[in-house]
Amino acid sequence: MSRWLVRLLSVRCAFSYSSFLILGAVYAANIVHAQDLQLEDGAVGSYLRTKELQTRGSVLHVVAHPDDEDGATLAYCARGLGVRTMLFSITRGEGGANLISSHFFDDLGALRTLEHLKAASYYGVELFYSRAADYGYSKTLKEAMTQWNQGTPILEDLVEVIRRERPTVILSRFAGNARDGHGHHQMAGVISRLAFDAAADPNQFPEQIQRGFQPWQVKKLYVQTRLRENDWTVVLPTGTFDPVIGRSYAQIARFGLGFQRSQGISGHSGDPGPRDSYYRLVKQSKEGDLPEREETLFDGVDTSLPSIIDGVAPLQDSKALLESIDAELRKLHGNGILSSRAHAVTTLAKQLAALRSIQTHDAKLASGVWRDLDHVERKIQDAIIVLSGLDLSVWVTSANGSEVNHAVSGETMQLHIRLANQGELAIQADQVVVMQAEEQRIVDESHSTDIPAGEIHQMKIEAWQITAPPTRPHWFRTSISQPMYTIQPNSHQRPLPPAPFQVVLPVVIAGQRIELATVVETRIRHPEFGLVQYPLTVAPALSVGFSSDAGIIPRSQSQYKLPVVVRSSRKAPTSAVVKLDLPDGWSSTPSQAVVEFAREGDEATVLFEVNIPDRLSTQSYALTAFAESEGDRFSSGFKTVTARDLGRVNIFKDAAHTVQIVDVELLGTPRVGYIAGSGDDVASSLAPLGVTPVMLTSADLASGDLSELDVVVVGCRAYAVREDIRAHNARLLQYVHNGGVLIVQYQTPEFDHNFGPYPYQMGAYPEEVSQEDSDVTILEIGHPLVNSPNKITAQDFEGWFEQRGSKFWTTWDDRYTSLFECHDTDQSPQQGGMLVARHGKGLYIYSAYAWYRQLPNGVPGAYRIFANMLSSPETMLDD
Repeated sequence: MSRWLVRLLSVRCAFSYSSFLILGAVYAANIVHAQDLQLEDGAVGSYLRTKELQTRGSVLHVVAHPDDEDGATLAYCARGLGVRTMLFSITRGEGGANLISSHFFDDLGALRTLEHLKAASYYGVELFYSRAADYGYSKTLKEAMTQWNQGTPILEDLVEVIRRERPTVILSRFAGNARDGHGHHQMAGVISRLAFDAAADPNQFPEQIQRGFQPWQVKKLYVQTRLRENDWTVVLPTGTFDPVIGRSYAQIARFGLGFQRSQGISGHSGDPGPRDSYYRLVKQSKEGDLPEREETLFDGVDTSLPSIIDGVAPLQDSKALLESIDAELRKLHGNGILSSRAHAVTTLAKQLAALRSIQTHDAKLASGVWRDLDHVERKIQDAIIVLSGLDLSVWVTSANGSEVNHAVSGETMQLHIRLANQGELAIQADQVVVMQAEEQRIVDESHSTDIPAGEIHQMKIEAWQITAPPTRPHWFRTSISQPMYTIQPNSHQRPLPPAPFQVVLPVVIAGQRIELATVVETRIRHPEFGLVQYPLTVAPALSVGFSSDAGIIPRSQSQYKLPVVVRSSRKAPTSAVVKLDLPDGWSSTPSQAVVEFAREGDEATVLFEVNIPDRLSTQSYALTAFAESEGDRFSSGFKTVTARDLGRVNIFKDAAHTVQIVDVELLGTPRVGYIAGSGDDVASSLAPLGVTPVMLTSADLASGDLSELDVVVVGCRAYAVREDIRAHNARLLQYVHNGGVLIVQYQTPEFDHNFGPYPYQMGAYPEEVSQEDSDVTILEIGHPLVNSPNKITAQDFEGWFEQRGSKFWTTWDDRYTSLFECHDTDQSPQQGGMLVARHGKGLYIYSAYAWYRQLPNGVPGAYRIFANMLSSPETMLDD
């Protein structure tokens, strides 16, 4: 067996570390296809790949959330200096708002991970996350420490990344003090300082050392600062124009940042011109005073190739050879590189051979040194691949040649492999190795093949069987109230798990064997995005789930309508029996249902009417669903999270639904219209109250007969994302004046233009109350919205999720009445979260309380308060 395959199939992680460097990152391969800013192939790709061979320096940037990063500095380090650049984020941003879709919590975390990966592909960085979940906005470090177990799990994750990836320098985005803005940011600053010392201390997290990650001393730790503070050590010219790329590094970063659209970031254009980033040195590994000023991040640090083996006695006789390799690699980079690609590839192959002779010199080297040498080898191989124009593509179709969305274990597919040799040298392709989950096999149909320059080699495997289990994220939690995810072993803080199907094709070029690797893709026609390519993932044959995770049952009701959604991923026709598991004494009509599917993607909804026993206590009850088909039982489902220009990830949930018996009444049967904002589930969450809102269109706002509606509810951030509501706000106020009720949920500062019937002010930085358990004071005990039909008390504010509310008003006209007051620790009392005003014959309500968080999660008190608002035509308006 050849040496490369011995390495590939080694015990460590089922393949060698250099192969891990290839395959561990190809989960993101689907997000760097056609781009307006091309950075990976051709002249620009060759320029960047050879630039990376000039140094072995590396940088790790630490932040709290996606979009916190100093993207300009990241692009400057990766694209300008050519150093290996990494980004560690404490969370995936799942606790934030979403301006483009209705993904929230863990689904939003997955979406923001995809956005972050896309941005990172432009910065040129590798991305890592801790196991911490974003539990919502946190104003203080104390609260963040309380939620995140004093930061210990985050520190452990960051230390592992440092020990495994061995960065030269850490750049902390935050200082760890009040200047950072809020608790999560402060935590990132504190953890960065702690990790600098802990990673080098063998007494810290010793189990990591047992797993092969030796202590590592980072050379320097910098904290980002500002010019005006005059406490910077080094200034980074991030506005420098790169004539080969055609943009400055800050512009490159801004292009990537524009993909983080769920955060409200839009567009990819950044202005040219001078720009700098400032960093202050706060720790260093060598003794002595910290310098006041430095020219570069790597002042006083040897980043040459020979420095890898400094202090490694078995390799000291190889230092001269490493110096020679280093010198040749430095010569290679230059403007004339594309005039003789064949010469450049030959030169790289010669240095690769020399480097490999060192790597086989002593098998007892510390694993960290091996990883460093392997990483240099991988960079040389990457440069050869780009300069040679080698393009390996692998995709699947069904057994009959049609497109495939997901694979299902047990199915047989066609595997298509294409290798294009677009370089100037002939190559020899060896046998193909297909990796499926943790299994590898050499494709019998493949054989050693000569591929002349400019030719394409193709092959097809007719009957490729899927044996891998469903592809699940390596992070999960059973409740959104949990501040930490459970992480699968050996996840290595990756943003996504490796693609389940990967192909390695070794080729010989200029006398050296290099490993081409790619993921197996599926190519599908998306109804919104057109023809897209995603890594092929495995889905369960059937997906079972509820349309919502939680709900309420008013005590007065004896039945509860509960839809169960079943979707097939099988390519062939199939059927299933769907049932509910109910608490003792509960029953359903029907007791079970048979569903039929003709093809992949078919979906069926079974509506169960759940019969509820009398005299149940006001508590929560768990209901689950399952489907039986072909001898198997399916009790979970997945949602595919994706967006335009991004990849996709399947988020799994058990088919579980929690209901709460609630003392809640709604007067009458109000006719409700809903103006959707940036995405929330409030409209569908009103079903337990017997309310099915009419979703109002732009035409309805412009000329529809709003008088047919008793209540109109405005969704979150609608004034920020919908021009039509701003344009026709006068019609809404006239609707109120004529006798309607308008309920406006929380809005961002775009709303701060007196869109209400009377003046108010929100301010550029509106207040929010982030402590979901903060005390709430009822200011107007006798107000109808506090008393009818549900008597609101402090108990109705128990069990809330993530926050009380956001975007409170700061001042308002006397004609508004404030109903509630609450505040975070050390925050002034906030009375601008629930304001009511009569206007003509109708009623205007601005409510910044977080209904979009509470109602979908079945919070009883939220339903009682919202029911009072929906009942206001009966309780507050004259006939």
